[in-house]
Amino acid sequence: MTIHSFKKILISCLVVSSFTVVANDHKVELDFIGNYAQTDNPIQANGKTFTFKTGSIGLRGIMNTDKYGKFFLQYGVAYSPSESANFLDAKLSGSIDVKSIGYGYIYPYDIVNTPWSIDFKFDKATNKHTGDNFSGTYNGNTATASVNATSEFMHAGLGLNYQLEKDVILTIGAGSHSWDIEAEAKGKYDILGIGTLADFTADLKKNGTSPSGTDNFYFVESVFPLMDREVKVGFRRSGLNTDTDNTLNEIYVNLLTTLK
Repeated sequence: MTIHSFKKILISCLVVSSFTVVANDHKVELDFIGNYAQTDNPIQANGKTFTFKTGSIGLRGIMNTDKYGKFFLQYGVAYSPSESANFLDAKLSGSIDVKSIGYGYIYPYDIVNTPWSIDFKFDKATNKHTGDNFSGTYNGNTATASVNATSEFMHAGLGLNYQLEKDVILTIGAGSHSWDIEAEAKGKYDILGIGTLADFTADLKKNGTSPSGTDNFYFVESVFPLMDREVKVGFRRSGLNTDTDNTLNEIYVNLLTTLK
């Protein structure tokens, strides 16, 4: 799915959902969202290493139904001024633009006559990283390149909620996530050190396969009012194990605007 197509889907869903609200007393919500994620250490895969940071700020459209739970779509953008990648022969660094799309579903289950409830959660996010002005070396020679990377994360888990006050909820949860990371650099290097250029391509693949895996995650969240708006702040810690054990740490914030 392209970013342009996703925008069309998001707008269409919000329009359709607006009519659903009128007919079925459901709520359409629009969240302003932001997140940032970074691994504890550079990722090592197939003898290659690279820093991994991602995140975005954007919008999340939500259809909140009393009977079927919450369905959401989201879109975000970001910019990172400094990233690095080591593809064995190619050692490069530069700035990255990030575009993120995602969707998900949450089904809440209330434990009657208690302040406790359970959320069944599922979400998938795809992040596109693009950098056209990377520089560094290839086989020890001066090189320039463009770098394109895609990271995909799919989470499924449970959240245990405790309603501390009317508008304050605390949540802890856990689950499992599958992930896949692809990255490729295409550029030119000075083959003789005298301005004679040659093309090169480098990537993270081993035997045609990109790094991927399935690991566990844990998270904590808090929902509370702020300036007449509902705010959610969360922290998620996920395994991201390749040649070595690693952890992806993510902070996220949602600011809710209810359209009904």
